[in-house]
This record gives sequence, C-alpha cells and structure tokens, in this order.
Amino acid sequence: VKVKHATCESVSSPISITDTFSAMVMPSGGPFEVCAHEEFYLYLQLPTGGNLTWFYYENDKALTEVLNQQSSEVHTFKTGYYYAQVNKNACVFETDPKHVVVYPSDSVFVPNIFTPNGDIYNPVFQASGAVAEISLQIINRYGKTIFIGDGYKGWDGGDAASGIYFWTVQYPGCRNEPKTKRGTVHLFR
Repeated sequence: VKVKHATCESVSSPISITDTFSAMVMPSGGPFEVCAHEEFYLYLQLPTGGNLTWFYYENDKALTEVLNQQSSEVHTFKTGYYYAQVNKNACVFETDPKHVVVYPSDSVFVPNIFTPNGDIYNPVFQASGAVAEISLQIINRYGKTIFIGDGYKGWDGGDAASGIYFWTVQYPGCRNEPKTKRGTVHLFR
C-alpha cells in the first residue's frame, strides 16, 4: 500500500493473516464397516472458538446433506461419506470425508408352526430374513436329521407325522461371520 499526502509519502508492505488450525475426524482410518443395529459415531475435537457442521453424501458430493451443527460427534446411520466443516475467525476448514458402510441387520425369522395339509395356507416351513442365504436342518424327536436344505425354499414336511420337530438354521451374520439359531416347530396335518 502506498499513501501520498502533500510532502509525505508512506509505504507499507502487504501482510498476511492466517489462522492455522486443523481438525481431524476420529477414529482415524477407514472405510468403516458397521452393522445397522450397532451405534457407530464419528467425532471431532472442536478448536476453541470454532463452529462445527457435519455433512453427509452417498456418492456425489454435489448432493450433500447437512446433518447437524455444534455437536462434536455424528451418528453414522447409513452408508456414505461423512465430513465436518469448522468455521473459526472467518476461516473455513473442511475435513477429509470418512467412508462408512452400514450393513443391514442380520435378523432371521423362523415360524413356530406350519400346516402342510393340502390347502394353500402355511404349506412350507421356511425361514426369512435380510441375509444372503439360510441353511435349514430338521431333526425329529429321536434325534435323526430328516431334512437339510435351503432355508428360503423350506421344508414341505415330506411324509413326517404331525408333531414337534427341532430345527437349526445357519446363516452369515452382518460381517459374514457364521450364525446359528435353534428352535422347535409344530407340524399340523
């Protein structure tokens, strides 16, 4: 800047004002894989005097959603990218996005009764759920395995008599770990 007034001349050098702050979303690393029934939070240590806003986008950053403001943590409830923006003293800092993959819960439903009696109601004993595959094993009251097959296709009862049968289903959990459930089913003819 140069200022001239009558016989005086003043020269000053340009100055640069910077606020050196940074913020990092924790935990570090990623991508993070979580199951829908688990609570997973990202958090950020907010610099003193800063304002914080969390953002989310699925694939395209142009379609970003504002999640919340002034909270040092955010609950990751769906698959996508999460990042924070910190405003402090007219400076803006944006964190690197954290990729979070939220897998559906591995719930499996197995009924306790079925009626393979020739009508259209409940003719097959079958499991259902939000998992890729379910294997089904049926055991009679004498401990003999009488059926092994696909839990989604189920068991039609074959020539088994009315009564109580034991079942075991095996399926991959949320993180592809093996899961097993056991129970009983009433077969009514």
